[in-house]
Parts: sequence; C-alpha cells; structure tokens
Amino acid sequence: MKGYVGVRRGKRADSWFYKLYLGKDAVTGKKKYVLKTGFSTRTDAERDMELTISAMEECCCPDGECAAKEVDDDRRHRKARQ
Repeated sequence: MKGYVGVRRGKRADSWFYKLYLGKDAVTGKKKYVLKTGFSTRTDAERDMELTISAMEECCCPDGECAAKEVDDDRRHRKARQ
C-alpha cells in the first residue's frame, strides 16, 4: 500500500496529514485515496496511517475502503471521549 505523511504550513500552526493510495475505481477508472488531516505531530499521523493500513489489510472488501471509514469513526469516538 502506497502512502506518505506530510505537513501543511498554516499562519497559526502546522498540521500533519497522511494520504494513502487505494487503487483505481473499477467503474470510473479514477484513482482513489484516503486523506486524513489535523494531526499535531508527525508521529500521530504515522501511527494513525499504520493503524489504517493494518485495518485495510484485514478488511473483507476488495478496496479496503470500509476499513478506512471504521478507523476514522473509531478515532473520532476516542477524541470525543477525551
């Protein structure tokens, strides 16, 4: 699975993100990506990217998209509890 971690420079603060390539859509032929933003450190972005990749590899769907959504929902739930 191809992906990378990057930083977005802002006026107030920097924000880290990661982007994963899921492959091409079977119907449209367009490239599909998972993009997650809003991490305060590079380590947080890398950790979440690894979690998403492992969930996608265990997923039953061919493109792993449902696993990426599950990880995102789980992350939002954890943030809400803090």
